[in-house]
Amino acid sequence: MFVVIADAQGLIGLLDLVPKSDQKPLFDNVTRCFESGRLRFPQEVIEELHIIARNDFISGWGTGLGATRDAYTADIAYLRPLMALVACLGFSEGFEALDNKDPAIIHVGRLAFELQDRKVPFCILSTDSGTNPLVPTMEQLCDEAGWAMEGPAKCAELLSLLEF
Repeated sequence: MFVVIADAQGLIGLLDLVPKSDQKPLFDNVTRCFESGRLRFPQEVIEELHIIARNDFISGWGTGLGATRDAYTADIAYLRPLMALVACLGFSEGFEALDNKDPAIIHVGRLAFELQDRKVPFCILSTDSGTNPLVPTMEQLCDEAGWAMEGPAKCAELLSLLEF
């Protein structure tokens, strides 16, 4: 099974694919893909949505996932290769966070390493591109690791999200 791993920016990007009136049917499909394991993201992505998309449809949707939100937490052992990757990108201090909590990108990266280790084909759904002087972007991580990163339109096609 091919898997799409999403970060918060990627999930938010899905909203731009449809008019506001079609957000619920779209995210009904997103929920089905999440529950079947074709779309995965760790709990920390939902926590990030609560911060960057507060009071938006998607934040409430994430809360509604309930206990299933914890289903895709990668083993902590994958933190070591992730931090080695980050160091290769020149970020020897790792990820800077204002609230002293690990940002969601760490958990998404760990999940990618886990799927790679288990030989599960995947891509990353993200719009986090370019460069940032404080932390690596998802695009930089994917380029360095050799992971495919796709935008919302391509991932919606891969997951058949717009069929409603």
